[in-house]
Amino acid sequence: MSDVAKETCSSRIKTSLNFPETTRSNDQLTDAETITARNLVELVKKQLRSFETALLLSISSRSYETGGIQLFTIQLAERARALYQLDRCKFALAPYKKLPVELISYIFTFILPSYATVYQERGSPTYLCLTQICSTWREIAFNTPLVWEVVLPRNEGCDNLIKLTNSWFRQSVRPRFSLIMPYKQLIEPLDWDWRPPRNLIDDIVIPHAHRFQKLSVIISMEAFEALVELPQGSWKSLEVLFLRIHDKAEEHFNHPASSFGLAPLLHEFGADVTSGCHISVYFPWAQITKLYLNGMLDADVHLRTLSHCPLLTDLILTTIFTIDANMESLIAQIPDLPLQFKFLSTIQLHFSCLNPYPFLSALGLPSARSVRIVHPERLDWISPGLIKFLRPMKTSLQQFESTYTHGFPAVVDESIFGYIPSLQALKLSQDYLIPEPILVKIGTGEFLPNLQHIEFNVEKLGPALDMLKVRVARAGLSRESSSCPVVAIRSANIGCSSWGSQDGETIHDLILQDVIVDLAQIG
Repeated sequence: MSDVAKETCSSRIKTSLNFPETTRSNDQLTDAETITARNLVELVKKQLRSFETALLLSISSRSYETGGIQLFTIQLAERARALYQLDRCKFALAPYKKLPVELISYIFTFILPSYATVYQERGSPTYLCLTQICSTWREIAFNTPLVWEVVLPRNEGCDNLIKLTNSWFRQSVRPRFSLIMPYKQLIEPLDWDWRPPRNLIDDIVIPHAHRFQKLSVIISMEAFEALVELPQGSWKSLEVLFLRIHDKAEEHFNHPASSFGLAPLLHEFGADVTSGCHISVYFPWAQITKLYLNGMLDADVHLRTLSHCPLLTDLILTTIFTIDANMESLIAQIPDLPLQFKFLSTIQLHFSCLNPYPFLSALGLPSARSVRIVHPERLDWISPGLIKFLRPMKTSLQQFESTYTHGFPAVVDESIFGYIPSLQALKLSQDYLIPEPILVKIGTGEFLPNLQHIEFNVEKLGPALDMLKVRVARAGLSRESSSCPVVAIRSANIGCSSWGSQDGETIHDLILQDVIVDLAQIG
């Protein structure tokens, strides 16, 4: 190895080892630390030039092939070390570390997410994450009124997490905030031995109950009992509550005065429960306006719960498990049940049973604007139960969506369109087919004159495109003459399904091709 290379290799940057540890965070440096960092930058740059020269000499002399491999390795390590020190210094001197507090707060407000409901699908990237940041920026975040509102713990049961979360709660200047505990994706549905960590409830939820505005937690029935037994006024700020109750046993307990029943602001409630959990007696249903229930619950349990919710505007029921053969007699025991839903405008029903029609016929929804039905088999479009369900919405329903999960493609019966003339959006799963005669009537405006958004399947694409062209032309004529108003379709997602005996194909030859229609190209 050359003398230059040996000399360079033997001279380490001793000062870099003693550089202030503050450069590892993004706290702003003092004047003395700034001078030290700038001097070190020049020293490291000079040393790097020496390393480059030494490496070039080693390569040109091929000394690493003649016993100098150890020194050559040291050279590379020292060069990497110097680059690391240079990056640290540049990071410490970064211009953004001198931004005024007001500007940082302003930046935070720009990246604020829009808050979603507590029962939104997990994994939604709607939260500002402040991790591994300096104390300066953390303090700014705490003191910017609208910056942080939702705490999302990721590792349930971790002592460090509890300590950190409590620290954030203590330092927050916000009088109210939210806690959302994501569901563990690794937990199997039948893993009944698993229990949510109780210390999260004892050390985070209970001490700060009076400050929660929105709360979503995974909880056992034992922990739920502890929340119910909190003193009066513990939930004075609570507006939104979602409980995922994970328990196998049918546990029952009685408490004469539930703390949740005394939550004056609670108006949105969701629960994901098992068949053995009975929690309906502990909540102020009369003031609930948005309700989400998921679990293996019988239809009559849902109806009895709904009968106590006169102010409901939004409803999601999933896994409606059984429809009792005596459903009509059960409904008769709930007086004026249809009148309970006069404010309900948005409803989603996910059935696990094969006969949803008694349940549907029990719901009177005169104000419903959006309906979504998920069913194991295709809907019977001429079922008296379905017709009875849709008839009260004749002038209010604007969006209808139907999906079924099993079975062969089914043709939609045209009689159903007479019950939904006010519809503006129609979305049917790919297993439903709209026949050509119905397409013709949609095009002329005889069916669904207010329709603006469509998503469905057809047997052949040609008639669907013809329908859109006719609809555009018909809407143009209706603007000139208001006698028979027809609204133009603004967006269409049409699937073309080639199947059936007409083309000599079998049901196994089903081919789906999604076609997005650009209505600007039509007409």
